[in-house]
Amino acid sequence: MESGSNICPLCHALFSIDQDECPNDGQVLVPKEALLLPGALLDERFRIQRVLGRGGWGTVYLARQLSTDRDVAVKVLHPWLLGRPHARRFLREARVLSRLSHPNLVTVFDSGATADGTHYIVMEYLRGEPLSDAMRAGEPFPMEVVRDVGVQIAEGLAAVHDAAMVHRDLKPENVFLLAAGGGDRPGRWRVKLLDFGIVKLG
Repeated sequence: MESGSNICPLCHALFSIDQDECPNDGQVLVPKEALLLPGALLDERFRIQRVLGRGGWGTVYLARQLSTDRDVAVKVLHPWLLGRPHARRFLREARVLSRLSHPNLVTVFDSGATADGTHYIVMEYLRGEPLSDAMRAGEPFPMEVVRDVGVQIAEGLAAVHDAAMVHRDLKPENVFLLAAGGGDRPGRWRVKLLDFGIVKLG
C-alpha cells in the first residue's frame, strides 16, 4: 500500500488512510510513517522490539539498548508534534526527570533527538501492570493494599513536588504495579508513577 497508509501497531497490517481501527485486533491505527517496526534501529543505539503503548504525546516501545544489552522502554514523540512547543517540553521533561531518583518514580536513563528529528526518552522497562488493569481484574483490594498503594503514590508525588514539579496527569493508567518480590515490602506491590508528558515546572 502506498505511503500515507495507516498501520496497526500490534499486527502491522496496512489500511487506507481513512480507516481508524484494525479489524483484526481492534487497535487504533496510526500513520505508517509514525511507527517504528520491530528490528528498526533508533539512533544507532536501540533495537526496537515491539509497541508497549501509545498516548497523546508519543508511542512507547520495548527496545534493546545495544551498549548495555538490556531491555528499556523508549518513548518516541509523535512526528506531527515536532516544530511545536511539545518537542521542547518533551526533552525538558526528560532532563528534569533524569535528575530524580526515587523508588516510586520511573527511572529515566537517557534522551535525545536523531539526525532526522526523532525525539525520544529512554526509561527503565517495567514488568507488571497498570493500576487500571488491576482494578478491573477482579475483587476489590483489601484495605491494607489500598493503604500501601496510596502511601507509595503519595511518596512518589512528594518527590516530584520537592523538585518543583507537578505531574498533572495522575490517573490509574499512569500508576504501575510491580511485584515487590521481597525487600522491605514482601508480598506487596511496588508502585511506579509514569508518564510525565504534561509535567508542569514550578
